[in-house]
Amino acid sequence: MKNSVSIREAATDYLQFQLISSGSPINLTGIDHIELNLKDNLDNITTFTSSGGSPKLFINDAVTGIIELRPTATDFYAIRSPYLFYFKIFETASRWFGIPEIEEGKIYVRREF
Repeated sequence: MKNSVSIREAATDYLQFQLISSGSPINLTGIDHIELNLKDNLDNITTFTSSGGSPKLFINDAVTGIIELRPTATDFYAIRSPYLFYFKIFETASRWFGIPEIEEGKIYVRREF
């Protein structure tokens, strides 16, 4: 998985991530759901999920662990950059593990001008 991503503020292009553990893609077949947990530089925490009525996370390829985040124009702000992130992969509704395993990833947001 890429440990850092750079995007433009207010951009709505989709972001893809490949979830990897010990050098191999994670097979997401049969999981309950996935959450993306973000913490901005002001310590605000936001969670995007693949479940519920308005999901923002989508599994593009379960076998190779490819996830897609579909942000709106108000999800990321340059003034709050960088955002630390990790994924929670729920094997069941209550049992989960986190990726990346060692340190959080970063999303850098450049301002729109």
